[in-house]
Amino acid sequence: KVNMPERFDGDSKRLALWLAGMELYYRFNGHTFVIEEDRILSAIINIKAEAVAWAELFLTDWLE
Repeated sequence: KVNMPERFDGDSKRLALWLAGMELYYRFNGHTFVIEEDRILSAIINIKAEAVAWAELFLTDWLE
């Protein structure tokens, strides 16, 4: 099992590393994410601060 990477804080310089960490997490824990929506929600859980703003529209639509 691979652990989820540290929460992403919105620093664009660290985005590629965070995305790579998330991809590894999904590959080694794929059985946990049955549908694409599960992957998106788990990524949203793993972000903080300014990085959360991009997810607002998705969450609003998903919750309706």
